[in-house]
Amino acid sequence: VSKYSYDYVIGEVVGESPSNYQQVVEINVGSARGIEVGMTVVDGTGLVGKVTRVLGPNKSLVMLMTDPDYAISARVYGGDDTGLDDTGDGTSTATSAPGGADDSGIVTGTIAPGSDDGLGGAAPSTAETTTTLPLVVRETGLIEGQGPDRAMLLRFTDLTTAITDIKVGAIVDTAGGTDSIAPQSIAIGRVTAVIEQTGTASALVEVTPFADLRRLSFLTVLLYKPNEQAVQV
Repeated sequence: VSKYSYDYVIGEVVGESPSNYQQVVEINVGSARGIEVGMTVVDGTGLVGKVTRVLGPNKSLVMLMTDPDYAISARVYGGDDTGLDDTGDGTSTATSAPGGADDSGIVTGTIAPGSDDGLGGAAPSTAETTTTLPLVVRETGLIEGQGPDRAMLLRFTDLTTAITDIKVGAIVDTAGGTDSIAPQSIAIGRVTAVIEQTGTASALVEVTPFADLRRLSFLTVLLYKPNEQAVQV
């Protein structure tokens, strides 16, 4: 998670796994490690949720992003190159997700010789390799949880956006900004359905998270403090 440029604390999920009735997990880090309500929680694949309660020096509760009470500003990337590999399973998201994107939407990163290039192969052992992925920001909207085992729902200010711009396979990440509960460019998931609604110009956009929220073990809390007005728990 060093690519996020924030200090972080790693904790282990303890207690029961999330259920059909409660999309909350407990982790074994708390106030003693600087954990505060509202901080963003991720794993190796991207966004997981946010801290909603700090129960003590070594205990906190994390609301998963699939909880119906969870919502966050998000960006959608599109174009001919969605940044996903041919399998569509999200295995290349660590590199293809816009963690290093500038305002132009171009992702550039230098890969150490012999390391995994994040695209299903290894970088050459004799020289450094720079990978550039053309990711075009399409729209910014609000993504909300709909409960366990259900895709997240992405809403737009312009209700016609989903029909004209958003395509299945597009990458979604956090938009950031002073009104967001998370910093910019944390991978969320990919668009898996764009469903037009009869009799209306709008469409429903469903996003499947990269993180497997049913099998959480070690989680990372970013020591990022959002604007207090953005923290709603």
